[in-house]
Amino acid sequence: MKYILLILCLPLAFSACQDASTLREQHELDTWLENVSLHLRPGDLVFRKGVGLAGRMVTLAGGSDEVYSHIGIVVAREDTAGWFVCHAVPGEPDFEGDEDRVKCEALQSFYATNKASKGKVVRVACSDSVAELTALSALHKWKQHTLFDHEYNWEDTTTLYCTQLIAAVYANHGIDLVEERNHPTHILGFNGVYIFPSDIENSALLERISYY
Repeated sequence: MKYILLILCLPLAFSACQDASTLREQHELDTWLENVSLHLRPGDLVFRKGVGLAGRMVTLAGGSDEVYSHIGIVVAREDTAGWFVCHAVPGEPDFEGDEDRVKCEALQSFYATNKASKGKVVRVACSDSVAELTALSALHKWKQHTLFDHEYNWEDTTTLYCTQLIAAVYANHGIDLVEERNHPTHILGFNGVYIFPSDIENSALLERISYY
């Protein structure tokens, strides 16, 4: 009988450990977000390492220096308090039938544990006024309902992918975050030259604010 009870209790114990681990991760994330929110300004850049298949594909396709799979820009909205992130992302609809597009979601949602396993916040070396203008440009892309660029065509900015959005809004204000960096890639369905998160992350114009 004691062996039967042990077998029956094992799944419960495993589930309890999982729950405790999830709660601990959430608490650590909440603490980090609360702290980093005190130091943000519009225009700061936020990197994350995704937990899903798409994120793993990006980091694998990007090579050994690809730590993060996605990037967005910090914005402040007039209609509600708190920090938000504008980012071009596929596969994260806000509602049934929602198209892949530039989104604007709360910082806490951008870094939710079901979306991110790592995070990093950086600041571009520019004035507060220029940084705010780039954030407003990103908000404009969101309000325009700009679609996600599934063709990953760097020359066409009518649709945008994640790094393209960030590079475009800063380039509009005279700041080149990419320079000549790129990734010629021929694996996992990527067949061409792409700008990966590390191509922006490696800019000398970025200063790290925080990471987890």
